[in-house]
Amino acid sequence: MSRKKSDLSSLEGVGPKTLEKLQELGVVSVEHLAEFTVEELVEAGIEYDRAVKILQQALQRVGGAQPA
Repeated sequence: MSRKKSDLSSLEGVGPKTLEKLQELGVVSVEHLAEFTVEELVEAGIEYDRAVKILQQALQRVGGAQPA
């Protein structure tokens, strides 16, 4: 099992504050993050550009489509 692949803090742009916001949203892994939309992340208090960046990374890791 690859801990690095699932570890949210391994994503560029995810520091302590963003990690806390993701956890408050209920996100538990990179794979779980990939199920969210940019809009949902922004509503949780994450800046738009950061939300796009971390969601793109999550989707790349799980092999999903890129956010629009």
